[in-house]
Amino acid sequence: MKLNTTDILHKLDNRSDLVCLDNENVVRWCIGQDDNKDRDKTARGILHQHGLKVSELKHLDADGVLVTDDNDDVLGGIVDDRCLHITTKLSEVQKHLPNILDKVC
Repeated sequence: MKLNTTDILHKLDNRSDLVCLDNENVVRWCIGQDDNKDRDKTARGILHQHGLKVSELKHLDADGVLVTDDNDDVLGGIVDDRCLHITTKLSEVQKHLPNILDKVC
């Protein structure tokens, strides 16, 4: 199946526990580790647990949607307290999900 930015963002939206707006220009998708009994998962492990792939993040990055940093655990994301935070540009997300601001906290 060919990767599609809109489909990937819908998938990310549907699998996120929380969607936040940071600094009025960044959408942060929070994906929690589902199981509390197992040891902490890596960023890739949390993605996999939620049916997401690193290749999908690479596609979002190539399309200019992700906000990346040298300290990322996975492209565009960091793990903090058993939660993976994927950071994206609001202006780019709105091109694919125009009503995203209705969902952010």
